[in-house]
Amino acid sequence: MQRTISPLELQQLIETNTDNISVIDVRKAHDFEADPAMIPGAKHLLPERIDDWLSQVAREPEIIVYCVHGHAVSNDVLDRLLEEGYRARLIDGGIEAWKESGAATVTAPG
Repeated sequence: MQRTISPLELQQLIETNTDNISVIDVRKAHDFEADPAMIPGAKHLLPERIDDWLSQVAREPEIIVYCVHGHAVSNDVLDRLLEEGYRARLIDGGIEAWKESGAATVTAPG
């Protein structure tokens, strides 16, 4: 499995396999508050609290994580998921690439 997935590939995966993927927004709180746009169906989980939420993430579906640009934050979370045996990838370019691709977003509640 590749380490990254493009926004287009993820759009196609969501359209065909919504039951087989879990999308997690791992932007830090200040980045999330500055731009609450999310990928539809994603959950926002703080990367620095991974020890608190990791055991609550289902192992079966593939997990797709994203941060702002797909660099340090999502890579760190991805490394941890892979170390723990999860099937996971990150969005190449993060939420910014997702938005630039023209894909839909939703505003986080709250």
